Amino acid sequence: MPERTMHSGIRTPLSSAQVDHDAHKTRRRAIAPFFSKANVTVRQDILRRNVDKLCRRISKLARITFNLGAAISAFTRDNAYEFIVGKAYNELDLEDFGIRSSTAFQGTGAFWREAKFIRWFGPALRAMPIDWTKAFLHYLQLSEQDTRDTLASD
Repeated sequence: MPERTMHSGIRTPLSSAQVDHDAHKTRRRAIAPFFSKANVTVRQDILRRNVDKLCRRISKLARITFNLGAAISAFTRDNAYEFIVGKAYNELDLEDFGIRSSTAFQGTGAFWREAKFIRWFGPALRAMPIDWTKAFLHYLQLSEQDTRDTLASD
């Protein structure tokens, strides 16, 4: 069990955002070979091809409103997937730049922020049975949509 820490008078395990130094070094050591200077140099063609593809897509969308954040996220994912997994998912080719993937990844950021500032949130979710967690997440989605609907009606 990781070292415990005190937050708001409640003793809780450290959140995933506070990984101890040795665990962090072990994880970094596992992925470091992918990002060595030699491996990055060998894979320059992937980066160049995707930069060209991104530039072509942006040029075709001139004078049209589009989600630049989704385009940059697709560029990042296409490079990372092909670089690490060795498979091209070609999200830069998708009409919406795979915005669902962007949204899913951003959702994990929300959980990270919640767990960072509300220290008991992450451990509480992990302690819940899967069915309860799914129901809770579904409730959050419905609540968010209700809030958007209410704000839109004003």
